[in-house]
Amino acid sequence: MRTVDRVLAFVCAVTAVFALSFAAGRIVGPVGPAPDPPAPTQEHDGDH
Repeated sequence: MRTVDRVLAFVCAVTAVFALSFAAGRIVGPVGPAPDPPAPTQEHDGDH
């Protein structure tokens, strides 16, 4: 296999992976931010 053919095959493979990833991202949609952690609760009234 010639070097030009190898480079072309590599570029085509990278382009195909990028296109599939981009299409999957468009189908799934944006990933939302992580939910906020719950607010801390007090376990005692502080009667010390």
